[in-house]
Amino acid sequence: MEAILKKYFGYSIFRSCQKEVIEKILDKKDSLVIMATGSGKSLCYQMPPLISRKTAVVISPLIALMQDQVMSLKQRGISVGYFGSTQTDPTVYSNAERGRFDLLYMTPEKACLLPPRFWSNLLDSGVSLLAVDEAHCISEWGHDFRKEYKQLHCLRDVLFDVPFVAVTATATEKVRMDIIQSLKMKDPYVSVGSFDRKNLFYGVKCFGKSQALEEELVKEISTFAVCGSSTIIYCTTVEDAKQVSF
Repeated sequence: MEAILKKYFGYSIFRSCQKEVIEKILDKKDSLVIMATGSGKSLCYQMPPLISRKTAVVISPLIALMQDQVMSLKQRGISVGYFGSTQTDPTVYSNAERGRFDLLYMTPEKACLLPPRFWSNLLDSGVSLLAVDEAHCISEWGHDFRKEYKQLHCLRDVLFDVPFVAVTATATEKVRMDIIQSLKMKDPYVSVGSFDRKNLFYGVKCFGKSQALEEELVKEISTFAVCGSSTIIYCTTVEDAKQVSF
């Protein structure tokens, strides 16, 4: 496993939680992976197909995100295909159906539109896993905005012996349960990585009045401005953002 890690990704050792998750997936165990941004979540579903030599299907919410990963993997010598509105290669569908890609990326909408015959043919060729990247979207968007997220469980009936892998950097206990139930995951292995960053300090202050909050913001921004540092202020509404900007 380490040899493949070195060959394709240039690393000698795995980061925390990665190897355990990959081993569970190779054992055909459904897995829910919650790891901080930049901690190597993607590797958890990119490695198994390189080991098993079976296609990994990856559901991604954004075409731009999909294209970035596809380009990066191709540069590493990995065979990758994707279904999207910007795809102009007419051979991708037939190559995907025949299992000629290590990884196959698509949106949830495309996954739900593909005919049963496609999935049946792909399954005959070999499927290592089905991964849902940014899996919190199942809970946050699946109810109304992008309902296809809630329909992904239908693929379970077709890919019945294929491990489902849900990957996200943010998920409360409620969202985790929603993901597990929506994808019909069977006794999944749940891996929660550390979100601690040594270069970040977390502080919480409570304010009863908005005026006190504004005064504190001005004070904090002034402090960082002296050092020439930038400040990002997150607001809950557009109106709040407009008010703070003035």
